Amino acid sequence: MELLDFAKTNTAARLRAAASRGALSHALIFSGNGDRVSAARYAAAAMECTGAQKPCLACPACRKVLQDIHPDVTFVRDAEHKELSVDTVRAMRADAFIRPNEGARKIYIFEDCTILTEKDQNVLLKLVEEGPSYAAFFFCAENPAVLLQTIRSRCVEVKLSPVLQEDDAPDERALELARRIAEGTRASRAAFLAKLETQKLSRDDLSALFERTRLLLADALLAEQDGDMARLFEACRGGLQAVESHAATMAAFELRVSAFGLADELAETAVRAALRIGDPRLVLRWSERARASALHRRALRPPSDPGLRASLAELRSAVLAMRESRSPADAVAAVAELEDRVRHRAMLVPGGTRGLRAAWGIDDVAAELGDAVLLSLFSQGGRLLAVSIVEGRARLHALG
Repeated sequence: MELLDFAKTNTAARLRAAASRGALSHALIFSGNGDRVSAARYAAAAMECTGAQKPCLACPACRKVLQDIHPDVTFVRDAEHKELSVDTVRAMRADAFIRPNEGARKIYIFEDCTILTEKDQNVLLKLVEEGPSYAAFFFCAENPAVLLQTIRSRCVEVKLSPVLQEDDAPDERALELARRIAEGTRASRAAFLAKLETQKLSRDDLSALFERTRLLLADALLAEQDGDMARLFEACRGGLQAVESHAATMAAFELRVSAFGLADELAETAVRAALRIGDPRLVLRWSERARASALHRRALRPPSDPGLRASLAELRSAVLAMRESRSPADAVAAVAELEDRVRHRAMLVPGGTRGLRAAWGIDDVAAELGDAVLLSLFSQGGRLLAVSIVEGRARLHALG
């Protein structure tokens, strides 16, 4: 849980913000009493991440970083000596001028700077100052004074504090939301979100809550690497249900986009795992589940109610103006007021639901087919595949 503990901190939020702007420094010093190595690993994931939100902690690059198997993220160690030998540092310097194997950057993490001698640091100095543009250097030191001033002057210091237990209350909500996503009914999830609404959480608090919940689900997806397929499919199922139930109601467009992107990755992960198992029925179930999830996302249309439509137009204009406002506090207050107006107006607009029959299982489909044949085509990883059901028997076919 060390990574999740760090990911919920303000320091992690600042690293995410810098990564999203492409402004994360190539030379960082992680100091203080917090989990410096987890912070360095998190920053490395942000640099290598291929997702929209950096780090997403779910893409292949992030997973490799978190499991210490990314070929372009190196912990600089010297098990044979108490101090880091200058030969090790010189070998690292030579390696830094070889372009990355698969990532965007080549990252070197010094997890204990107390083993760096003055000679080591003098060798590193020119590399940190004038190294290749793709190279990054992360120094972990409780007291940054163990590094030479010449090194420190070329780095950005990230001060860490221990994660305190008394600050954990908001995360209980994230844990509860994740539990309801994975195990609860749609009604229980709706009730929980309604409870959050009555607590009048701010826009930032709600965004942070969804972010922490996303991290919990991303952590569950690492089960794919561990071979825990039951846990993997449960995480994918819960994540897709969450998107289908709640994403369309999110007021913030960027949260909806993020949620839909996560749904696509969850579905892709489940199909990939089902193919690895090789069970045709499982493949059919998840390939169709992925297709149904995409179809479930209805195109956004302007509401029929004129008042609601006008309020939404005002809200969009206010959000755009907020980004360029010289008075952020006033702009945020205006957006919050408009969001309340939209929310209350939406509650007054008549709505309705149409009954849906319960989801069919594979046995239901096979029984309904009778003598007919079902052929479901889908693509995965650039390959065209198909699942057929003939006389009640499911088969998986690789078409090319």
